[in-house]
Amino acid sequence: MKHFISVLSASMLLWVTTSQSAEAQRPLRSLRLSGLTVSCQTARGQQVPIYLDDSQYQNIGRAGFYNNNPRQPFIAISPTWLNQVPYQAAVFWFYHECAHVNLPMGVGTYSQAAEINADCWALNRMAAHGLVRSGYDVNAIAATILPQRGSPMGHLPGPARMNAMLRCLR
Repeated sequence: MKHFISVLSASMLLWVTTSQSAEAQRPLRSLRLSGLTVSCQTARGQQVPIYLDDSQYQNIGRAGFYNNNPRQPFIAISPTWLNQVPYQAAVFWFYHECAHVNLPMGVGTYSQAAEINADCWALNRMAAHGLVRSGYDVNAIAATILPQRGSPMGHLPGPARMNAMLRCLR
């Protein structure tokens, strides 16, 4: 497992703290992750508000629509989690959450298909930014995925999830 873990300097991490709950804070339009500014827009080009919310720590983050209204998307993500992983992993997890509000609704919410699609969308988005060029470049991401056990929400266990992700890399 050690060969999967990347060592990064403190300057490579997103240093964000918040003392407010996600509901009380003003949403962000973008985050800066190791020199890369990331933001999320829906397929229709609507800016998705980003909330920094450490109550999401165990789940990394979540995305969805207020009151199930597709015109009110949001992302809530743990800044503590983002600070503890290599920047490629932080970018991946941000884009994974963005995928959940970017991909068409009804594509299997809370299903393996939805989670695989979100992983593929995130990985391909990173490839478009030049952050992932081959399977070798996913090592930092793999370090955060391989230990996972899967979930009733549709997440595959870590090794199966990584295999699916490597198949979707274009």
